[in-house]
Amino acid sequence: MDKVEKIINDVVYVLVEKLQPEKILLFGSRAKGENKPYSDIDLAVELKQNVDFRLKRKIKELVEDISGMSSVDIVYHNECSENFKNIVYETGKVLYEKS
Repeated sequence: MDKVEKIINDVVYVLVEKLQPEKILLFGSRAKGENKPYSDIDLAVELKQNVDFRLKRKIKELVEDISGMSSVDIVYHNECSENFKNIVYETGKVLYEKS
């Protein structure tokens, strides 16, 4: 497992632990296999409920601690347009799905 894969796995673990999401998807250049070594990590989190801004801030801090110099962008499904959601579902890779 390379460094970026470890970061992704660790971030997914934190998101599952803190948010109990329905689904987490990797999208963007890394999901399409078009990434460069310095490309950011784009994750979409599908939830049944809205996330309190304090919890979002805490998650952002935890993710920054995990990712170090790598940029990780997290978007929350319920805050996205339908068009954006469609793009994520069409091009993204499911990393976690609640069973």
